[in-house]
Amino acid sequence: MKTVKRLEIVIDSIHSEEIFEVLDQHGIKQYNRIKEIWGKGDQWDGSDGFLSEAFHQEYILAVCPLETIDTLTEALKPLITRYNGLLLLTDATTLA
Repeated sequence: MKTVKRLEIVIDSIHSEEIFEVLDQHGIKQYNRIKEIWGKGDQWDGSDGFLSEAFHQEYILAVCPLETIDTLTEALKPLITRYNGLLLLTDATTLA
């Protein structure tokens, strides 16, 4: 078993490719991507309305080795802040 950090990212779909570029640059080659999620928060309203069709959000799930989490989060922070995204980090353990 291996201890890692679990990353959960919610971002407007239009900006998701920038997130994937940063993940790739930091050696994160595997992730799960769920397109067209809906939600509501302090800075956005993803309710089922006219604008939500144009501004879908995505959920991205990835794991990162502990050795690279600091540099990865420093690279993601400006994008998450600029685009009013959400980044959750939690401790996790993989079986492999």
